[in-house]
Amino acid sequence: MIREVILKTAGMFDNYDQKLTDYELWKSIAEYMDGEKALVVDHYTRDGTYTFLCLQDSNKDKEYAYMREQDSMMGCYIDDRKRFEKDWENEEYESDGLFILSAENVITSEPREAHIPHNLPGQQEGDKWNPVSFMLGTSSNKLPRQQEEIKGCSGECDFCPDADGCEQCGSV
Repeated sequence: MIREVILKTAGMFDNYDQKLTDYELWKSIAEYMDGEKALVVDHYTRDGTYTFLCLQDSNKDKEYAYMREQDSMMGCYIDDRKRFEKDWENEEYESDGLFILSAENVITSEPREAHIPHNLPGQQEGDKWNPVSFMLGTSSNKLPRQQEEIKGCSGECDFCPDADGCEQCGSV
């Protein structure tokens, strides 16, 4: 289940060795994300942890993605903002790796289906989305259609799965 959370990530790398190659980068990423609304999913094997999906603010999520791409081991766009921007705008950008958060780094509410505010990298508007496939890196991960785009939706729900109707609010 996708959860809407508020991140409390400032200081999450304070106990790490400051001499690690990318310590300053990851510390700045954690501080950048702190206090932001985000979408996470319960980690599929590690109880008490969450897999980060995206920041709900699409502009901040894009910047977060570029920051991650500066990692010396995993980054594919190191000091290459122009290529990153091009791939992002053409919806060709796909993130490598997962960002796992411990429960102490998120403020959660009751679990419920969350509305995806924007496309995740590599996804097309209106695609259905499967968080397990996303975490496993398969090609079947899809996004739900945004409620306002579904003709005839009554607006009674936060999540409308497809254009044929909404199981939650009963519209067709």
